[in-house]
Amino acid sequence: MSLPSPSPRETPPAPGRISPDAAPVPLPPKKRRSRSFWLLIPLAAVVGLGVFRLERDQQKAASQRTVPTAVVTRGDLERVMTIAGSISAKESAAMVAPLLRQRGPGGGRGNQMVLVSLPQPGSYVKKADIVAEFDRENQLQAIDDEKAEVVQAEADLEKVRAAQLIALDTEQQAVRNAKANWDKAQLDLRTAEVRSDIEREKLKIAVEEAEIEYKQAQEQLRLTELSQAAELRAAEIKRDEAKVGLTRMERNAQGMVMRAPIDGLVVMMPILKRESGDVSQIRTGDEVAPGTFFMQIVDTSGMIMAASINQVDSQYFRAGQRTEIRLDAYPDAVFPGRVASIGALAISGSSGGFSRGGRTDYVKRIPVTFSIEAQDPRIIPDLSASARVILGSEKDVVIAPREGIWEEAAKLFAYVQEGAGSVFTKREVEVGPRTGTQVAILAGLQPGERIALARPAQH
Repeated sequence: MSLPSPSPRETPPAPGRISPDAAPVPLPPKKRRSRSFWLLIPLAAVVGLGVFRLERDQQKAASQRTVPTAVVTRGDLERVMTIAGSISAKESAAMVAPLLRQRGPGGGRGNQMVLVSLPQPGSYVKKADIVAEFDRENQLQAIDDEKAEVVQAEADLEKVRAAQLIALDTEQQAVRNAKANWDKAQLDLRTAEVRSDIEREKLKIAVEEAEIEYKQAQEQLRLTELSQAAELRAAEIKRDEAKVGLTRMERNAQGMVMRAPIDGLVVMMPILKRESGDVSQIRTGDEVAPGTFFMQIVDTSGMIMAASINQVDSQYFRAGQRTEIRLDAYPDAVFPGRVASIGALAISGSSGGFSRGGRTDYVKRIPVTFSIEAQDPRIIPDLSASARVILGSEKDVVIAPREGIWEEAAKLFAYVQEGAGSVFTKREVEVGPRTGTQVAILAGLQPGERIALARPAQH
């Protein structure tokens, strides 16, 4: 049995679809904006503009405050230059271990000597005071040996002289005998008229033989005299060598007691210890090789500072310029001084070029010496120091910092602060003498004005 089909009105609507017969749903009514909302819009715009201007002004003020400034002043402008150097003495004496002169090749230069007496480092000594003494035992013993050798050489010389006198007298006697025989043969020849021919020939031969013997005796005497002279000279040379050896030993012994040649301060020098290989200051008991520079005596009454200057800056230095000497070890101490001398020849600098491979530096340096016009126990040799040299001065001028002057298009300008510091005005200036940090203003700035030390921002 079949069911009746439903009518169209009874068919249920599909999901998600609206039935055409359904009643429309009304929309919610629109809300009307209040008048206070429209009043807030211009108020917010005004507040935003104010905040923007405030931030801009703060940024501008902050940018102005970051510009460093300085005040233009009036006073004396001194042109100075600071030179680094080291302290040394105008007059000093180097104490060198004596060279012990010995016989034979080398002269005993490699012999080590032991120091048995030394003064305290930093002490003052007078001229002729004993400042070093070496062990002299070997030298004193050598002196005794040389004295004995001199005595023996003198005895040998006298012995040679005595023997030569005897030998010379024998030769002279032989000459006299030969002369007598020759004279007798000549007398016998006078009787040849009463003799036979054979006898006469014998007499002639006897005369010739006697003459030859006489001449041989004379020649032998001459040779003997030459031989004796050479032998005597050899003995004298041996005697003289012994005396020279004795003198040498005595001088060695005297040289091992060293005396101060000048008054001054004792400065010990560092030496290389042969046993340990360390470099240390010399002390009593150390072994020192001959010729070693082990001590210095410094005349502290005249101290100087040795330095060198760039050849470009040498044109500003003159002998007699005033200086201020400072010691790096004592920063608070300042001593007056002057430029004592300026070198005539340049030397190679320590930088600025290539010094290897035979090439010299591009920039040379000039040696300069500064005299220290003060006496102080702190001024000792080898201290590092600096000299503040006053190259010149300008009296009662307008002074501005050099970093506050700018150059543009071959003209000089300064940025002058106006008012409370919010604005800087660019102003052309004319400058005069300058130093490394300051410059004299001839026109464009007045004392009391404040200028920028860095370029201010342009708005």
